[in-house]
Amino acid sequence: MAKIETMLKDEKILTKVELSSYKSENFIDFDKFITKIDPENLLSVKEACDQKLLENSESIVGRYISGSIGMIRRPYDENINMTNLLITFYDVHNWECVEFLCAKILKLNENKRALRMLADCLEETGRPELRWVIYERLVKVDIEEKKIVKQLAAYYHSVKNIDKAIFYYKRGLLRFLNAKETDNAYSCYKELLSLCPTEFGFFLGMTDKAYSLVGTETALQFLQDLLNKNSDNLDNVILILKKELEYDPIFLDAKNQLLATYKAKYGKSERYEYCLAHSGLTNNKLDVNRSIANFETDISYDVNSFVYQRSIDKVGKIVSIDDKQVLVVFDQAGQKKMTLDMARRALEPIPRTNIKVLKLAPIEKLKDKFTKDVNWGLKILINSHNNKCSFKDMKADLSPSVLSAKEWQTFLK
Repeated sequence: MAKIETMLKDEKILTKVELSSYKSENFIDFDKFITKIDPENLLSVKEACDQKLLENSESIVGRYISGSIGMIRRPYDENINMTNLLITFYDVHNWECVEFLCAKILKLNENKRALRMLADCLEETGRPELRWVIYERLVKVDIEEKKIVKQLAAYYHSVKNIDKAIFYYKRGLLRFLNAKETDNAYSCYKELLSLCPTEFGFFLGMTDKAYSLVGTETALQFLQDLLNKNSDNLDNVILILKKELEYDPIFLDAKNQLLATYKAKYGKSERYEYCLAHSGLTNNKLDVNRSIANFETDISYDVNSFVYQRSIDKVGKIVSIDDKQVLVVFDQAGQKKMTLDMARRALEPIPRTNIKVLKLAPIEKLKDKFTKDVNWGLKILINSHNNKCSFKDMKADLSPSVLSAKEWQTFLK
């Protein structure tokens, strides 16, 4: 105790100039002193330092030794003395001491302030390329940090690390939306559209997030850019325009575009005019979203369309249909004729890419496709369950009807 009391007593208050030239070797000497203290005396030494800090809160010796002992006793707690000491040297731009103290603090926990100051230190000392790793650590622990997330995205974009650029633009987009910073959110959204334009589901999901967090205007702005990127894909265009009308039911331009797109996709169907008239979609006085649902339900029942009848667990194909009756052919159950109203209740329209339809083809060919292209297979299974597919659902679809138990296990890997 005598030595620490002498150290504290003899310490003088340092000027800013003296602080700026203070050397980290002094801290190393303090550490050597601390290692020689009997563990039973650590608390007494800390209390002596804390008493000194009541008299002189700027004591370097008091803050460092008290902080170091505090870190030994409670390594994962916020250490006020060590943090204040770090700020002192940061304020006078003593980068040598800043780096030493940051390293000491970060050895035990990912302190947000220490990470920020270390990144600044690296830039100030001519090592700016090293700060990006520190920034990555910072944004992991500081979930409200937005600006640096965007800087990370731009940096990795500039060095052609596209995967990391996409990762940080996505993280930035979410954080800016949560903070209601629409300009920055839109900037991230546009960058992502250029980097990963095929992730249609992600972008559509982000418009929902924008709508719920910041409102219609930003959501429609997102959708317009997404529409421009998908103008050659009729199915995607329809989804986008439907989403616009979901957000703004009186958006007449979107409705007119949707009508034109429906005509481009379904105009050759003999049922198109009937379904359009029956839906009420051209009547501006009716609920547009209900009219859309009516049209899509009706038009999905068409010649050569596939349907699934849950009561008999069979997939069939519509061979004829009018405004009164539907004739469906099932593989082994033969033909079934039913009224259109009954068909709407009993038959679920499914696309040609649904796993139930694909299983009508030769199984060996389908097995070969699943085993050779797992990503394709996963997409088929997920889409077949409207993007809500469990492993149990997947197994029921594939094993043992397509894949053996052993092949199923291989597919999972």
